[in-house]
Amino acid sequence: MSRFYFNSKNDFIFMRLANAETNEGLMLDGNQTICEYQKYINKNGSVWYGTDSLYYGISKNKLKVINECLDNAGSIKVVFVISNRGNGDNRIAFTGEIVEVVSSRERTQRVHDVPSCFIGNKHKTWIRLSCIEKENELMTENLKVKSTNNILARAIEGSRYQMGYLTRI
Repeated sequence: MSRFYFNSKNDFIFMRLANAETNEGLMLDGNQTICEYQKYINKNGSVWYGTDSLYYGISKNKLKVINECLDNAGSIKVVFVISNRGNGDNRIAFTGEIVEVVSSRERTQRVHDVPSCFIGNKHKTWIRLSCIEKENELMTENLKVKSTNNILARAIEGSRYQMGYLTRI
């Protein structure tokens, strides 16, 4: 098995969004969800984004490598794909800058630095973002999944692939 590595220039964390439930039980589509996080960043400078996409959270080895990359580079990119179920088209809609990542097998709660509509939600992985921007150039056809070498566009067609690690082709 090859060693996991992460390069801030060519590698990305991948997130595919569907619908998200607020703490009041409202459902937001992928674009509405991103909008809530963008508003929080614009007002406060950064935001925590929580996910349970990986059942056990990020493995200790991968988390260590990601955090080493963050220590050296200051930030790494995340790509957000809005799924068909999230009122999107399975294409990269947004990119962001990750400045911190925490993850565990247990779901934890963030009560600070999250949009008010998500306060109280518990997740296994928390990603601190310093910006989220609309993406018009990066395409799913130009990235591949690091673990399988599958082109991202094909990997997400009809699959449940929600979070992972990508590299440029």
